[in-house]
Amino acid sequence: MSEATPAGEAADGDEARRYGTLEGVFVPTLLTILGVILFLRTGWVVGNAGLLGSLGIIALAFAITGLTALSLASISTNVTPGAGGAYALVARSFGVEAGGGVGLSLYLSQSLVIVLYLFGFRDGWLVIFPGHPPALVDLVAVLALIGVTLIGTKAAFRVQYLILAVVAVALGAVAVAAFTAPMAERPPLVGSFPGAPEDDLPGTGVWAVFAVFFPATTGIMAGLNMSGELRDAGRSIKRGTLAAVGVAVVIYLAVAVWLAFAVPTDVLVNDYLAMADRSAWRPAVLAGLLAATFSSALASLVGAPRILQALAEDGVPPAPGWLSARAGSGEPRNALLVTIVVVAAAMLLRDLNAIAPLITLVFLLTYGAINAAVLAEIIVDLPSYRPTFRVPWPVPLLGALGCFGAMLVIDIRITVIALVAVAGALVWVSRRDVTRTVPDIRAAMLLEVARRATRAATRMASSEERTWSPRFLVPVRDDVDLDRARGWVPELVGEGERVRVVPLRDAATGEELQAAVRRFREDLQEKGVDASAPDEEVEEGGRGPVAALVAAGDTDDPESANVVLGGFPEEPESDRQTRLLLREAFDGDAGVLLLPPHPPEVGEDDARITLWLRGQGPRWELGDHLPHSDLALLIAYRLTETWGASLTLATAVARSDQRAAAEEYLEAVVERARLPGPPSIEVIDRSFREALEHAPPRGDLHILALSGQTDFHWLREVRDLLGTPCLFVRDSGIENAFA
Repeated sequence: MSEATPAGEAADGDEARRYGTLEGVFVPTLLTILGVILFLRTGWVVGNAGLLGSLGIIALAFAITGLTALSLASISTNVTPGAGGAYALVARSFGVEAGGGVGLSLYLSQSLVIVLYLFGFRDGWLVIFPGHPPALVDLVAVLALIGVTLIGTKAAFRVQYLILAVVAVALGAVAVAAFTAPMAERPPLVGSFPGAPEDDLPGTGVWAVFAVFFPATTGIMAGLNMSGELRDAGRSIKRGTLAAVGVAVVIYLAVAVWLAFAVPTDVLVNDYLAMADRSAWRPAVLAGLLAATFSSALASLVGAPRILQALAEDGVPPAPGWLSARAGSGEPRNALLVTIVVVAAAMLLRDLNAIAPLITLVFLLTYGAINAAVLAEIIVDLPSYRPTFRVPWPVPLLGALGCFGAMLVIDIRITVIALVAVAGALVWVSRRDVTRTVPDIRAAMLLEVARRATRAATRMASSEERTWSPRFLVPVRDDVDLDRARGWVPELVGEGERVRVVPLRDAATGEELQAAVRRFREDLQEKGVDASAPDEEVEEGGRGPVAALVAAGDTDDPESANVVLGGFPEEPESDRQTRLLLREAFDGDAGVLLLPPHPPEVGEDDARITLWLRGQGPRWELGDHLPHSDLALLIAYRLTETWGASLTLATAVARSDQRAAAEEYLEAVVERARLPGPPSIEVIDRSFREALEHAPPRGDLHILALSGQTDFHWLREVRDLLGTPCLFVRDSGIENAFA
């Protein structure tokens, strides 16, 4: 098996990059554009669409191509395109999978367009030699084309200068006629679109005519297909492509105006050789037709195998080793043989008008992908995107919209089939083991979308309560904190939610804590939690955990976290540290959960949670928030879901005449918070302390809300009075259990 050369690297090193702007891009691009459509179909377009209609079709086609050429020029000055032309450019933005789907379609269309040019060559030849069998003309033309190509690219490029001279003489014959022959016709501004003579003029539409004409503008791929063999690909593609498009559009518009005023409309519709017949020297135009069509076919036959060979180097098609092999001269010989087979099969279609729309759709799809790639680069705006020729974002946007819009109006059925085929190719390529990973910007695009979405959400302050979801920060100072986190985090953090575990280090703590945190993070990730941890322990240095993180420069998650998980201070020595945590979290708009050492051991069906709500007497009015208890209620709801537990809402009233109002209040909370179950309601006719001491609702976990200044001594009394684990919760003020 031959060893493949990586795409973008020449087979023989720098020696294979041997072509400059003129011979490598401008001449093949111009000759491909000035091909069969110019000599055989421009008059037919004018006859169908009228003067303004034909100029509009030409202008629209070249506008789409021109915008794509600008995008192409821009992106090719940012990176060396490498072998494969458009495939390489799309793959660098959207990955090998998307590039492969587009590249396979481009290769097929580039092969089919060879047939289009050969049909034009045959039509011109039969005018000169009407007695020759058409099939024999096709065979000889194909063999001649193959012969020149097999000799090598250098031979093909040398022939093109002779062809350029012949085409120039043909256009000179047209120019002489334009200045000497009478131009007395009065063409309609908009034609009646009678159709094609071989179909007995059944009538047609503007988009069908556009589809026949558009392949004339697809020549910009001729230079791009040679990207792997250009000495300075970025510079040559930019200058050569834009110059060729500029010259070509002037020629097409001038020829269309001349034909409209020099030839009757019915002749333009019925006689494909009207341009030659009305020129100053008919043999020169016929020679130009033969030369231009042969040159266009030659440029495409040189370019198509290079697309296939580049795809094979990345393992996209089957038998990549065989297809990517090069001959000793550096020519993609095996890919050329496959292309010859494809061309021979496609020639069985025998109809230029039938094949032109199919080629148009595939090229439009490729052009759209190129514009989309440039638009993505501009939007993401990575530091690596530094083109020396920069275009504003409307250029690729309009180019992409023009391409896809034209596809839909030409033939929506074939467009859908083409898109499905490309999508299928993309899926097929994604399942293959490609041999090279092309660096692309897909990850950067997703990150940019996420950043922009985050910024947009931040600006929507009015919807913050509605869109609130927990993002947890877990500071860990020692093994006790880590054990607490191991027990509680899996109970509180759902799959896909975000938690950041941060080891805080002081002089007495070893680096073993970092390794233990890393293992804990990996365990959470295996459970589907979006867990992260800093690369190194953060030096707390007497500060609180959030301040320590900010001082260490690790501000991403601390600033975005909205729930901090801390430990309840079991001893008075920890009060100061916990109070600092509460203050920092409040300043950072984050709520706090003060957790007991371990979650309770609950059964599957008999777990019970009690949420204590503060008394609101004497009025017991429910507002837009649950006072100081929104986060507590949300956590209670989450744990009931996690454990399958039953929930009780409890409160205490010092006066029995408030009992009914308190019950209505709790019922309103259940309704407004949309709590399933529904939860039980307990109203205890005692002071809060007495309720805890004498008649507490029994349960596995009690959840109590904090507010204002926190008396940890009192909280420890509450815990002891209840005799079961207690979870203390401090709101940030942003949460809303009723949203």
